[in-house]
Amino acid sequence: DRLAAGAWEEDSCAKGINGGKQAEDDNQCGRAGAVYGFIRSSGMWSQNAYVKSSNTGVDHGFGIAVALTGDTLAVGAYREDSCAKGVNGVPTMSNPACEWTGAVYIFNP
Repeated sequence: DRLAAGAWEEDSCAKGINGGKQAEDDNQCGRAGAVYGFIRSSGMWSQNAYVKSSNTGVDHGFGIAVALTGDTLAVGAYREDSCAKGVNGVPTMSNPACEWTGAVYIFNP
């Protein structure tokens, strides 16, 4: 009854979960990527989440790979260029020294 769909070429500069309509319409971060969450109720599907990385940037490809199990969502950003390291690393702004190193984001309540 839940579905997550990756849109790795989505262009908005929004950040986080349900980043706000204004940010969703700001399409200056080409191919930053997003994930759309859907829920089925009474046989009807409806969108219930709009998910972006905390380090949105051009060409990051957030949403290229998506896995949803229960309430846990894992999302790949294959071209993210932060120098964050390890689990819960602090993302930095785009850094040429770490170009396209990639990242995986885990979301759960």
